Amino acid sequence: EVLCCEVDGILTALLQDECTMDLLFSLLQQKPPLECAAAGYFARVVGMLLFRRTDEVMAFLQERRHLLGRLVVHLDTASIFEILVRLTGAEEQTGMYLPPSKVQWLMETDLMSDLLGVLAPGHPRDAARHAAEVLASVARSTLSPLQRAMGEPAFLAT
Repeated sequence: EVLCCEVDGILTALLQDECTMDLLFSLLQQKPPLECAAAGYFARVVGMLLFRRTDEVMAFLQERRHLLGRLVVHLDTASIFEILVRLTGAEEQTGMYLPPSKVQWLMETDLMSDLLGVLAPGHPRDAARHAAEVLASVARSTLSPLQRAMGEPAFLAT
């Protein structure tokens, strides 16, 4: 709750200390399924940081691209699904504060193919449903640069 108060000093302290950010994202190292309350708090904090401090959060994630894969592993959790929709710039409301230039780097990751992989048999039903919803949100988006990537032959061949 304190981290979501949007107090500039708290946000600065959180983002300036990589160990603290690593601790925040360490929730993703757990095996699925995540505990719903913990995942909900995590999503609130990350969502607020994406809204208030987009550049710093994106820089943190760019340096730790493996965290994208960890988010995909936990797609069976609704809160993680919500983060991925925001992160991809595919949510209409977040398009205002996640402009395409902030999301462009995601095209250089395996995020989209990882999401497609979750649609394969053997993944939890909720994870597959959430992956499909993220992909559909990206496909409908007029803002996300990932939408253009979906039309590329390499993506379609996956």
